[in-house]
Amino acid sequence: MKLIEPILFPIAPDPLVVMKFAGMNNLKEIDVLPNISPYYKHYDLYYKYVDPALLQQAVIDLFDENTPKEYLGMDSFISYWFDKLIEINSPYNDYYRLFITKFLLIHSDYEQSCSTLKLWLETIGNIWNFTFKKCFSLNKLVSLKRKYNTIIIPELWTKEQRNIIPWINLLHDLHPRFFSQEGVIKEASEYLFEGGSIYTFRPQDFWKVMYSVGDGYDIKDAVLTKKTSPKTKTQINNINWL
Repeated sequence: MKLIEPILFPIAPDPLVVMKFAGMNNLKEIDVLPNISPYYKHYDLYYKYVDPALLQQAVIDLFDENTPKEYLGMDSFISYWFDKLIEINSPYNDYYRLFITKFLLIHSDYEQSCSTLKLWLETIGNIWNFTFKKCFSLNKLVSLKRKYNTIIIPELWTKEQRNIIPWINLLHDLHPRFFSQEGVIKEASEYLFEGGSIYTFRPQDFWKVMYSVGDGYDIKDAVLTKKTSPKTKTQINNINWL
């Protein structure tokens, strides 16, 4: 895998995966499109470092005898946690919203259980590693303005994950906006240099990305490489020697 900078990550349901990949590959600078508004803050939280002890602190702060035991529809689940975070007014509320967001992306069903969230917070700390090699600078973009040699898509948003984006936004007190994953991929491909490559890491994502970018790419080993335009031949006028 030949990663030539500048590098763009246009799609990523999990910002931490992007951070870990950049550190593991010793990248110097990366551009990211956060996809949804909360991720502008989440990228910053991950980059500054998330203390795993906050997972257990979340259990202490968020749960008590009044926590609903029954399954809740997504509207009720988000409303409950939105009000609860206002009530506790913790300095760690941004981290707690990050944790709940991650939980919802993993458990993207319409009905949710507060008990399942509590159990997840209690156990995930044993396997959730927040550390990564911070060797790169991070640019969070609102729109694309420069060309790229490499586009990396670690994984696509599933249909179920995209369906809960409005509620994730509401949890963060933001407008319930969707985004077009296919549109973002297509736009990103237009900012790829000729000869530049698009990498996907999951086999089930490759064909979806290929159909999003359209024609004009060579395919080899699940890598899409943008074809170069044929060079125009210089026309040489005939010269009549006297």
